[in-house]
Amino acid sequence: MCQFRLSETSADPESIFKLYKCVVSKTKHVDRLRFFRQVGEEIARVKSPRESPEIIALVADWGQGKTTFLSIVSEALNEVGKRFAKLNFVDVLKNLKVLEEVKLNDVVLIDEVESAIDFATTKYSDQIKEFWLFVKELANSKGNKVVYLSMTPSAYSKLFSNILPSMFPETYYSILQRMKRVVIGTPTKLEFLAMMSCLLDFNNAKDDVLKWMDLPFWTITPERRRYAKFFNDVVCNSYAFEDQSEFVFKGVLESKWLNEEEETIRVQNLLKVEEGLDKEEVSKFHKSLMARIFDGSLLVERLSPHVVKGFTVSYDSWREVMGDSNLDDFLLLYNPGKDFDSSLFVFVSEDMDKVLQEGVKREEMKKAVERLLVRKRGEAFAYTWNFFESLVNTNVGNYVVEFKSREVKERAIKFVNENLLSVEKELDGVISLVKLLNGEVEETRISDRLRVLKWGNQERKFTVALAKVLNQSDLESLMSFLDHREDALLDGLILVSSDYINAKDVSKAIIEKCDRLSITLTVLDLTTPVKRQLLYLLYYFLNRSSVELKEDRVDLRLGDVKRQIQELSEEVRKKVEVRLLPVAKGNKRPIQSLNWVIFNYEVYPEKVSSIFSKVNELVNEKFRIFGSKQFKLEDIETEESLSEIVDYLAENGIVNSSNGVVNYEDLAGSYLKEFAKTLSGYLRQRYGEKVEEVVVDYILFLAKLKEKVQLNLSKVFDPRRSSSVEFLIYASLATGEIARHLEVGKLRELLEWKAKELLEKLNYDVSYGYFITAKARGAGIRSLSEMKESMLKFKENAEKAAKGGDVRNYFRLYFAFFNLYSLYKDFLEETERARNKASKIKEEVEKKLEVIKEAKKLAGVRGEVEEEAELREWLRRLDENFDDLIKELSSAIQKANNKEFDAIRNLIEMVQKNSQEESNNLYLLVWEIAKMSLENYPLIFPQSLKETSLYKLYVKALSIGEGIKRLEELIREVNRQDPSLRKLKESVNKEREEISEVYSRLKVKLDEIAGANK
Repeated sequence: MCQFRLSETSADPESIFKLYKCVVSKTKHVDRLRFFRQVGEEIARVKSPRESPEIIALVADWGQGKTTFLSIVSEALNEVGKRFAKLNFVDVLKNLKVLEEVKLNDVVLIDEVESAIDFATTKYSDQIKEFWLFVKELANSKGNKVVYLSMTPSAYSKLFSNILPSMFPETYYSILQRMKRVVIGTPTKLEFLAMMSCLLDFNNAKDDVLKWMDLPFWTITPERRRYAKFFNDVVCNSYAFEDQSEFVFKGVLESKWLNEEEETIRVQNLLKVEEGLDKEEVSKFHKSLMARIFDGSLLVERLSPHVVKGFTVSYDSWREVMGDSNLDDFLLLYNPGKDFDSSLFVFVSEDMDKVLQEGVKREEMKKAVERLLVRKRGEAFAYTWNFFESLVNTNVGNYVVEFKSREVKERAIKFVNENLLSVEKELDGVISLVKLLNGEVEETRISDRLRVLKWGNQERKFTVALAKVLNQSDLESLMSFLDHREDALLDGLILVSSDYINAKDVSKAIIEKCDRLSITLTVLDLTTPVKRQLLYLLYYFLNRSSVELKEDRVDLRLGDVKRQIQELSEEVRKKVEVRLLPVAKGNKRPIQSLNWVIFNYEVYPEKVSSIFSKVNELVNEKFRIFGSKQFKLEDIETEESLSEIVDYLAENGIVNSSNGVVNYEDLAGSYLKEFAKTLSGYLRQRYGEKVEEVVVDYILFLAKLKEKVQLNLSKVFDPRRSSSVEFLIYASLATGEIARHLEVGKLRELLEWKAKELLEKLNYDVSYGYFITAKARGAGIRSLSEMKESMLKFKENAEKAAKGGDVRNYFRLYFAFFNLYSLYKDFLEETERARNKASKIKEEVEKKLEVIKEAKKLAGVRGEVEEEAELREWLRRLDENFDDLIKELSSAIQKANNKEFDAIRNLIEMVQKNSQEESNNLYLLVWEIAKMSLENYPLIFPQSLKETSLYKLYVKALSIGEGIKRLEELIREVNRQDPSLRKLKESVNKEREEISEVYSRLKVKLDEIAGANK
């Protein structure tokens, strides 16, 4: 059909020059052209006069039009009679005399500079120097000349950032300043349509086929020979067929040579979409895919989820509103009209971002849509870009790498095509991107479809699994791998999407597993274009010496994948780099401050003032011994101070409180909730099904009821903030928040069994379980029976909470119960020790009776003397009236004033110091006082205690002690001065007893005789 066919080579510059002139005259929107506009600018340059030569680096990759570009320029020069010469760079280096051609011509192209960059730098180093000296001298000379140096982008980069600076360290910048750079751009969609329209004009053919040119534009690699072949073999031949669009579709589908990656349409994906469509729907689908933007007549109902609804406006209206937009290629469509420009329309929609490959600012676009709505031409539809790109191998943004030679590029394309279906290489490609983003990455290969990656700083490296699941076996392997992480915990999982995991139940299972184990999950849906770019990136890492990375293209071609990996890294970082908690007002310690909230037995929202009252009563009036460290509670003495602490905890997301009310129904703050969830997941990774047992053991350790238990999470969170980590772990347990993420049934069984076991051990007598304590601003007596009652109240309320399904308060109250139990147990054991010590003191006191007995014996006194009676009565009252003594002391202490609290404390400390016993057990202290008073040790009692029986006993014991002391001295003196007198007295007494006994026997005998005589 076609009489005029475009030459696939540069052998016929006339035809391409003809095409150039047609294109630039075809449309008034010449400024929206790219390739041909640049050609026009260079034609204007070479035609214009100049005083000194211009040196221009013409930069474009292989096949991107350098030769075509200069062919058009040369034809334009012929028209005006200017001379043009083309030289090969290697030929120039071999024979520098060739440079004489520069002097003889107006415009000179020195081609293929890149071919000499690598191999010729050493071989022709002297010649290269001479060449650039020639260029420098030429630039500094006079004359109306233009010299083009044709090269690839990688060659330009290497030449001007490496070779020339090393060759000319002093004059390099002057050379650079004399150079101009022209980077040849690829044709825009407007340009492509104009070219096709011109070629059709040359053949007097109708332009209806231009409606279907969107798909060819996106799939054909922008090279002259491919465009020419497409027009010559596909477009021209399509006019011989009734269904022209279908012929073009099949031509693009089957012509692998149109795309340098040898794939235009993804056949397998195409067939999946066509499954279930009838013949008419398939035909509509092919037409709509060719156009990408279409009217309602081509709409296939089953594909509507992939369609965006909008409207069309003229290209003139679009440009009037949008100006020089970079969105034209994605939105421009051709609908044949009276001329080319009147046939150009633009698709507009509120969901326009879904039709674009790159993002837009939605607010700005929304305003533009409102302005364009009044210029609406008709209703239209468009496929989403994601759907389109899943079916079509688009040429957007070029490769993420550049190659140093055409041979390297061909090897890279072959590598990509051979490995496009390889899952192993697909994962290797993802790893390459991770390396690009994070530097050094450690890789452990579990299998072809499962890897473990580590990256990060020295303090904390992230451990992330990378996997692709294709079948049930892969799924089971992945699940097993996630479940057994005793050695190295996982922070994240990068899951490459597949048809298998896209099944709802499979993806749900993986999501739930990761959520339970605190593994940050991201799913990469890698389209074929993305896979290709990842493979090119992999090729770069395998061949760095011959491939150059283009980081700006990484954002364009791999932006979504890059963003997902960066977001995963950021999420992991947030998990492990815990917040550094600021110091609370007054330098209050976090754990000790939080305990004021924890040790409240209520489970409903409560005012801070009420919490202060209840916790103060529990701790400071029932458990605490002042001066000791047995209770981890901050020294807070007013409601206002506690309110400040609660506000601080709430502001930092530790507790849930507002307006002076703590919400015990949901106690943990937002930040603590996140941390507790993360903590539970890492614990479950490490301990598996034993996690509940480990958590219970750890709270027993915190309560000092179990030997040291390690959670082994020191390396999981940021080691630089160990104090914050310690606090957050404690808070997760103490608030009960962690219980939300544990097996409730197992947790209850463990807690209640342990509580029962511990309570069964409490078989001590609590009769003597009283403790006295005092400080500068208070004093009191602590009772074991009251402690036990308070402790059991926490347990009872915990079990009530469990019945109501409140697992967090259940855990919190049991946490408090175990801590109170630990204190109670310590007091019990101290009571038992005190009782045993008191028994020994009692034995020592009773020995004082032996002194009285000895004195009586020396004095020959029979019967009980007054001192003996008083001492026995004193001992009896201590034993039998101890409860009354406690009541008296409690009453007296309550009546004491602040001035006397110090005196009470001094009394206690004096007794403890003398006895070398730090116990505050009141029973023991009383016996210590008894012992000290009998030993005439002076004690200072405060006035408030002088009306008590204890003081009266003390005074009485002093007098008894004085008497006993005198007796002891007298006995010692007697024994010292006349030990023989004592022996004599003992002998006389013995003889007296013997005589008395003889007398008694004689009397009995005499009485018997007298009775017989009667």
